[in-house]
Amino acid sequence: MKGSNARMYLQETLSGHSEMAEEFSSWKWELPIRISAECGWGLPDSNELFIGMLGAETPLHFDERENLFFQIRGLKEIVVYPFVDYPRLYPFPTTHPCDRQSMVGSPLDADLTAFPKFKDAVGHFATLKAGDLLYLPYGWWHWLRNLDSMSISVSFWSTTPSADLSTGIPKEFTEHMLTRDTRLKFPGAWSRRSSGQRG
Repeated sequence: MKGSNARMYLQETLSGHSEMAEEFSSWKWELPIRISAECGWGLPDSNELFIGMLGAETPLHFDERENLFFQIRGLKEIVVYPFVDYPRLYPFPTTHPCDRQSMVGSPLDADLTAFPKFKDAVGHFATLKAGDLLYLPYGWWHWLRNLDSMSISVSFWSTTPSADLSTGIPKEFTEHMLTRDTRLKFPGAWSRRSSGQRG
């Protein structure tokens, strides 16, 4: 591996690991449960552990759930885009295996000839350190890169209940409702051909 550009990256759910029961019982579960309850989400019902080497990246993508992202060890660079930038981030079509990912690649060196609308996307840049908690709302795009070797993070996802439309169309729409509408409005608006990429 020495002298290679290859990077190791582990992504593993914490569920179903009975051998970790003692470790998990020592965690402070009150915080993600309290945040989820106070925000009106369901309890966190999905999680993921991320461990990676220096330079390992998570592609620019969005989650269809509320995400509490804990940085456990090391430093991680992140760029976040609001859901309103959906059409400027060139998502793969909803039927593509990379659904919910951007065709732009790294936001730090995007090809503006192939993806000209990306220049108008508004990225929010930050560096996460051990002990930081970042809330990533449903539909918000994010790209991450490890700035240390063996950077460790954990995500806890909660589902936001769907809007109750049994009494009619709401007079006002929440940001959450608008996020889901944006996804439905642009389900497969871009393809490799229309973005200027070659297949």
